[in-house]
Amino acid sequence: NWAAQFAQYNQYNALVQGYSHRMFEWHSAFYIWKTSSPSPTLRGSLYDWYLATNGGYWGAKAGLSGGDPVRLIFNQRNWSLHVMNTLPKAFVGIAMRWTAHSLNGTRIGGETIPVPDQLNGNHVAHLEYKLPWIQSEQAIMPEELQNVLLYRMEVFYKD
Repeated sequence: NWAAQFAQYNQYNALVQGYSHRMFEWHSAFYIWKTSSPSPTLRGSLYDWYLATNGGYWGAKAGLSGGDPVRLIFNQRNWSLHVMNTLPKAFVGIAMRWTAHSLNGTRIGGETIPVPDQLNGNHVAHLEYKLPWIQSEQAIMPEELQNVLLYRMEVFYKD
């Protein structure tokens, strides 16, 4: 059952972040229709027959950054980063930090990237930055480490 929960988590996280990528340019909201299946299934729902939340709910919540008004969007199609502001006010001094770890816990690298301009209200800033190692065909990894990386990405701003 954990594999189905993990698949739902990734499915809804990618769905929410994918729609958020062009928010305020192509659309201003999105709606998930039929959040639960009428028959027992392992994928494609936010809750089960007993109204208990599953991986889909937590993936959607993670894609929305728990409701944080300024959040980071990771485009899985081209590995680019975007910062979204859902409030009507502008923010200045926003920074994004990422760290990469191998599966055995070794910290590979990390960097703090400032958002170049102010982030206007109801806007998505498309950063000219892509995460290293992933977008290239050859990974720049030491031999003793696995070629799978776990990324942690955080966004910082002053309210």
